[in-house]
Amino acid sequence: MLAFMDRGGETGALVRALGWQSTLLGSPLHWPPPLKTLVGVMLAAEQPMFVARGHQRTLIHNDRYVPLLADRHPWALGKPFFEVWAEASAALTPLFDQVFSGVPIHMDDIELVLDRPVKPLEAHFASSYTLVRPASTRYPRRPARWRRPVARKR
Repeated sequence: MLAFMDRGGETGALVRALGWQSTLLGSPLHWPPPLKTLVGVMLAAEQPMFVARGHQRTLIHNDRYVPLLADRHPWALGKPFFEVWAEASAALTPLFDQVFSGVPIHMDDIELVLDRPVKPLEAHFASSYTLVRPASTRYPRRPARWRRPVARKR
């Protein structure tokens, strides 16, 4: 077992058992270190969390996220995010596009209408979305500037 997946209750067990090779993410053995770290943190978290990775936004979530999924659990694990949440795609696609371009988002109250077995449900969320950059990303650095003080004659 991979150490970063060693927690997470029921959903952690599903994450460990899923045949990730059949998804665009491939085997967890080959996931980049930032993804491994984030999945480990998410599985151990006490708040609902998910990771949407890659151009299909492949969904990985934790136990606390399961009530939000309702009857989509456990089917949703490893599926494209907008296949799982098709009814919210019009509202969330622009937000995801912004985040995947590198601009983080925080919302105190986003309203979504979610499909539920009995009837659609209006739901409100406080959410933050942040891009996790690949380990190989180099951040531009501003060179440090030091100037010798110059004595001025008056």
